[in-house]
Amino acid sequence: MIDLEQETEFLKFISIHNKVYESNDQFSLRREIFNKNLETIKRLNSQNKKYKLDVNHFTDMSDEEFNSFNKLKTGSDLYLTESPLTLDQEMKLHDMNGLDWRDIGAVTRVKDQG
Repeated sequence: MIDLEQETEFLKFISIHNKVYESNDQFSLRREIFNKNLETIKRLNSQNKKYKLDVNHFTDMSDEEFNSFNKLKTGSDLYLTESPLTLDQEMKLHDMNGLDWRDIGAVTRVKDQG
């Protein structure tokens, strides 16, 4: 059974982002992924975090597709580097964890972060 609110959100998403799907199967798959991601967005936003998530042009992509699209490293890939950090570099990294980069103007607006 299709949830009317989710269906409305999906159709709005298609219109705003000019999405076109090749087949009914593709439409159904993208709607299913969108609905799963929409539920995740709502669940995380209800947790009163310091940030809010919203629907964007990536919301009909699976996690795997999004990570592949953005060429993001995941899991153990994050720790595979050609030159591991020295102890001094590691300590500097830990010292910076409390730094709010927004306070010093070192970051720009959020863009394409799904």
